[in-house]
Amino acid sequence: MQVLKGFTMALENDYYGLLGLIPRLDGAVLQRAYDLAKQVCEADTMKSFPRAESLDEAYAILSQKEPKKEYDNKLAANLQAVCKYKITSEIDIEYLDKLSASLDDEWLVATKYKPVLLSLEQSLAKFSPRLAYTFRVQTLVNQSFESPEQVAKELNKLFLCSYFGTNTTVIKFAKQLLLEKQEEASLELNKVIMVMGDKLQPQVIIDQLVKDYGLSIPEQINSPGSVEVKQSGRNSVSFSSLDSLVFYLFLSLIALIFGLSLLFTPHHDGVLRDVLLTLVSLIAGGTFVALTIKIRSVNRDLKKQLKTNADSKAKSEQNEGWYKSYIASYSDHYVVGFIALIMLIAIVTNKADEKTRVTQKKNWSTVEQVKVCKVYIGKLFHKQPSIITHYRTDGNNVYVRYVRSLDNTTWSYVCNTEGNKMVWAGYLSDTKNWGRWRFEDEITLSYNNEQRLASFLMVDTQQKVTVHL
Repeated sequence: MQVLKGFTMALENDYYGLLGLIPRLDGAVLQRAYDLAKQVCEADTMKSFPRAESLDEAYAILSQKEPKKEYDNKLAANLQAVCKYKITSEIDIEYLDKLSASLDDEWLVATKYKPVLLSLEQSLAKFSPRLAYTFRVQTLVNQSFESPEQVAKELNKLFLCSYFGTNTTVIKFAKQLLLEKQEEASLELNKVIMVMGDKLQPQVIIDQLVKDYGLSIPEQINSPGSVEVKQSGRNSVSFSSLDSLVFYLFLSLIALIFGLSLLFTPHHDGVLRDVLLTLVSLIAGGTFVALTIKIRSVNRDLKKQLKTNADSKAKSEQNEGWYKSYIASYSDHYVVGFIALIMLIAIVTNKADEKTRVTQKKNWSTVEQVKVCKVYIGKLFHKQPSIITHYRTDGNNVYVRYVRSLDNTTWSYVCNTEGNKMVWAGYLSDTKNWGRWRFEDEITLSYNNEQRLASFLMVDTQQKVTVHL
């Protein structure tokens, strides 16, 4: 079968992709996706998207039980039926945007009365645009409005299992790769699972990928084991393998380095500062808690041992001497931990000083409000701010809109800025009225006087967005 010029999906083995869906969907969802794809492709004047006959062939295969079963089996690379993963290209994204836009009117009504649908769709889009579109189609077709969270969870699981097998550890690692946009590593992980299945230990796969692609080390499969710490001529006492002077000194050294870097470089990015502050807090607090628990455990065990050996004065004195020297060896830990605590106090002080530099601006100019509103609306609806235009201002209300290229319909929104809060509402074309204010999406605006930057956190994703004013 001929592959269309510019259209990167391999048509001979991606029938689901032609319809914009993730693998293994069936029923009414396939029918609706097929109808929508036909409409979009027939309106495609640039001929960038699939031809109608390609869609017909895809639907003819997937809508019949036996041909679909045979096709799904061909997708399988091993007994786990793992499909070949493919990075979504720009032309694929454009195609999916067109498909998704064809459902905008229905989706606007659904999200008006069920706002959680929007955040669920945005969450799935982080893994795959096809996954997000599949969620939109399935929710509308099956009218799954009572438990959309369950629908999203099941589709996400189906998507991940289709490309990365069924091992929970591998799935967890695959999710991390996709969320961090580690595309090449995701492809490699998919290839490994296709070839080797679950026969290889998951941690072996993860460790190799971490090494090959320079990834941050993910959470390990197994918690650290335990070792026996023995003293010559004495009974053994069990301790965690983490219980070592070198380990605690290493943690405390990290705390010192981060603390000093924050103390003497006050212009760090706010997010980095918060991450490092949290890390230092965990190190300082965790060191004290862990050491206290360990020493109490040693104290309890050795007191029992001293009672047992009370009949031998020499042995008792020997054990007691070892106990005192063991406790004394931990004094170094407490000294370093105390220094880390001092650094933490310095960081908190520096953080307070930062508040004098990053203030909450109360009087925003119209130009500033327009810039922030465009970015805010663009992030909410996955649109580029450059296509959004400002056409009216009324007090603290800024009105913006964009024209959808698919059908030349205009989508209008209004942002209201009161002090450091911003909230939006949308224009309802069916009632010719403005909808309610979406206070569930309200954001808090921060303003950096030195750098003239406005910033806010998206409510659904907690993503920090920065706007240059």
